[in-house]
Amino acid sequence: MALPGEGVSVSMARANWSTGYMQAAIYEALLSELGYEVSNPAEAELAPATFYPALGEGEYDLWVNGWFPIHDTFLDGDVGQVAQPIGNEITAGGLQGFIVDIATAEANGITMLDDIGNNPEIAALFDVDGNGKADLMGCNDGWGCQVVINDTIARNGWEDTIEQVSAEHAALFADSVGRYQRGEPILQYVWTPGAFTAQLVPGIDVIWVSVGDPMPDQIGAAALPAEQCPGQPCEMGFVAADIRVVARNEFLSANPAAARLLELVTIPVVDVALQNLDYDAGANTEDDVRAAAADWISANRATVDDWLNQARNASGFTPAPAPEPVSDTPGEGVSVSMARANWSTGYMQAAIYEALLSELGYEVSNPAEAELAPATFYPALGEGEYDLWVNGWFPIHDTFLDGDVGQVAQPIGNEITAGGLQGFIVDIATAEANGITMLDDIGNNPEIAALFDVDGNGKADLMGCNDGWGCQVVINDTIARNGWEDTIEQVSAEHAALFADSVGRYQRGEPILQYVWTPGAFTAQLVPGIDVIWVSVGDPMPDQIGAAALPAEQCPGQPCEMGFVAADIRVVARNEFLSANPAAARLLELVTIPVVDVALQNLDYDAGANTEDDVRAAAADWISANRATVDDWLNQARNAS
Repeated sequence: MALPGEGVSVSMARANWSTGYMQAAIYEALLSELGYEVSNPAEAELAPATFYPALGEGEYDLWVNGWFPIHDTFLDGDVGQVAQPIGNEITAGGLQGFIVDIATAEANGITMLDDIGNNPEIAALFDVDGNGKADLMGCNDGWGCQVVINDTIARNGWEDTIEQVSAEHAALFADSVGRYQRGEPILQYVWTPGAFTAQLVPGIDVIWVSVGDPMPDQIGAAALPAEQCPGQPCEMGFVAADIRVVARNEFLSANPAAARLLELVTIPVVDVALQNLDYDAGANTEDDVRAAAADWISANRATVDDWLNQARNASGFTPAPAPEPVSDTPGEGVSVSMARANWSTGYMQAAIYEALLSELGYEVSNPAEAELAPATFYPALGEGEYDLWVNGWFPIHDTFLDGDVGQVAQPIGNEITAGGLQGFIVDIATAEANGITMLDDIGNNPEIAALFDVDGNGKADLMGCNDGWGCQVVINDTIARNGWEDTIEQVSAEHAALFADSVGRYQRGEPILQYVWTPGAFTAQLVPGIDVIWVSVGDPMPDQIGAAALPAEQCPGQPCEMGFVAADIRVVARNEFLSANPAAARLLELVTIPVVDVALQNLDYDAGANTEDDVRAAAADWISANRATVDDWLNQARNAS
């Protein structure tokens, strides 16, 4: 049973875009751990238009690079009878759309692709080949986006003003970067996750342009702020894509271990984006890709081992539609007492879960009326005062589940896996002037520490965490572990106020030493690599060891040990509640929220959309934009027994 795939050959392809290479290598490695003999996907690098027919003919068993709904058309007809998407590799992780350089956009009032397509004079600004039409640098031949772009141009009657240039996307993008650097107009198709928006940053270098009349199956506004996408609502011409495995039914039925593994694997979009940055920076050989996959597996070993164990124990797989729900409102008549954390970066998630539980018929208390620090929430949860919250950060909250609380409550689901980065930032001017790359450079040098002294006692003031937060404990323990009590002290107060004070001191040219986390708007206000650097910790707490995959310009102390491992953000609920409410329990198991969606809402919040009504509206917009996925979760919850 340890090697259920022993003796079974698996023919695997991969897509011909580099932003999907690491995912393919991860799945190849995990299937190999189950004993399968997997072909090298790099030897079968294909466009979708080539892969799907070959899959239908049985030439391949699977790939992990399906983008839906944009690949739906490839599963029409015969292919869809013998193959299917499986699992939720990256839910709503693929944003796609069109960027225009900000200088041309502002000079010509461009916020929409319509402003180009409906105006020949403006379209001519983007003419590269001299035929008078705007050259939209688009997609490779055989990609689904190529079809959508051409269909969108035709739908809007822009054939005389816009034409798609179809060629190798990486080459087209590199050409656009060169023209941007020369001050020339650019009109370019890009997607995330990828390094594209790190090279041409929306809101700084470029804007996303909206599409007034997108294709009917691509309607769905993205939650992007107006400074990045001024044509609100931000209809990008593509709905956010779910990246999924696509495999032959025959293979899945014959290999229940592989099928279960493919159902379970999820990869955080932020991890893909960070690897894409490294790839574009030069770590782009096949050995580099395999090393990145191996590093990811190692960093997520406990979760991976759980997936593998479940796969080894799988007994069968039958592709079949979900049964009709027994009841639309299984929670009817049941009251749910819900709290939320006292950090605003978690507000939208709480509102999303509240709304989804309500759709199942549960009567959910308003979590905004029970806003608590972890040190207050967890004991109250243990006493039965609350049923759940969705703001658990692990492993930093592990200590709160020690003892009695851990006997009656547990984390559940994978809300945002490895989505919470935490650490310490120093303004880049002070860092470069004093050779600071590590927190150790401050803690071990009283003269440098004194540069960050705000209260006049000679110690560096590390602007830290609220009383009762898990990070407060970790920071104090790290200071004590390294013997820095005489050089560094944590200032514990309202984090938002401390951060605002640091921003003010940064703007006055004063040194700052600040604890921050993501997802949040903090790193949009003080940008790592531009305004600040992350400083590494040479000797972090033993349970916080785990280097972050951040580039050296953002975190020069490599390996980037931030003093905190990347946190999994999870629901925490009472066992009694979960046992009594299988519908709620199943929903809590299923919900995942892309970290990029949270970060974008956090930016809006800090920009002024910060009332309770704003938070609930953001949650409602997110649910609407992800309605198909949400309905699938709700149906599975209704059928839970």
